[in-house]
Amino acid sequence: MKAARFLGKKRIELRERDIPKLKDGEVLLKVKASGLCGSELGPFRSSNPSDMPGGERLVSDIPGHEMAGEVVNRGSAKNVKVGDRVGVHIFVGCGHCEYCKQGRQVFCDELKIWNGSHAEFIAVPADYCLPLPDEVSYDVGVLLSGDAVGVAYHISKRLRISALDNIAVIGAGPIGLGVILVLKFLDARVLAVDLIDYRLNLAKELGADYVVNPRRGNAEERIRDLTQGKGPDMAIECVGKDSTTNFGLNIVKKGGILVLVGETPQAMIKPSEQIIHRELTIMGSLYYYINEYNEILNLYHRGLPAEKLITHRFGLEDIEKAFHLFEQGQTGKVIINP
Repeated sequence: MKAARFLGKKRIELRERDIPKLKDGEVLLKVKASGLCGSELGPFRSSNPSDMPGGERLVSDIPGHEMAGEVVNRGSAKNVKVGDRVGVHIFVGCGHCEYCKQGRQVFCDELKIWNGSHAEFIAVPADYCLPLPDEVSYDVGVLLSGDAVGVAYHISKRLRISALDNIAVIGAGPIGLGVILVLKFLDARVLAVDLIDYRLNLAKELGADYVVNPRRGNAEERIRDLTQGKGPDMAIECVGKDSTTNFGLNIVKKGGILVLVGETPQAMIKPSEQIIHRELTIMGSLYYYINEYNEILNLYHRGLPAEKLITHRFGLEDIEKAFHLFEQGQTGKVIINP
């Protein structure tokens, strides 16, 4: 089979690899759709391409972790059959700890992150296959079972979103755009912040009430003007930088909530000034729980226009071209169709 491999310094090649041999409890998928994720831009740019997000928890040296496909070999699995259309929940736990029993595998101490979908085939745990109804395309299945809608729904559920909420979404990349889509579907008032006009235009198409580009004036002042001088009730940081973390802390109104989604290794903040004296609530949000998938699917069946997040599709042979365009910020969600 053909599979992508990061070579470093923005180069990708396709290599011939053996079709994966199944271990107990695994099924073989023919990959129909695989999504590009912003977390992959690090190894794409790096001179050390093996340093992929997830580190030692990754199960493969093949990139790609948002996927949908067709079961072509069920192995010993009893809960799926050949021909089933599925997405995949990629946070795989031990199966027997407190968190796994609660459907919150993301907290399992033996957590593995299932990757390797930028390829023609992938072996995945049968218990983590999520059924795709016939009316859900494989491309949309990537969104519903993966980061773009799954993460956004999990955040909205934790925040108990209502039509009265004013929410700033910092970063209009694929995750931020997914958050905007879900928040607007739930009738919140949304303000999108990004440095790239292309992405801000996408945010407007998805329903953002206001967009702010910090390159065009004082963004903090602009946001206060748009929120009657108070700041938004909540801000959701989807970038993962010191500067955007501090931006979120500074713009949220007193007593408000900041959700950190973008992976941020470190940030210099002022807890007394920014958090304690303003009584902010800070939340971290990683992924979604596998037992939330039916709720996400229900949201789609109620009319969530998830397909609007997809702006580009490429064949596997053009994956390097896809990453270059994605890196420039000139896309929404990019789908690879092997």
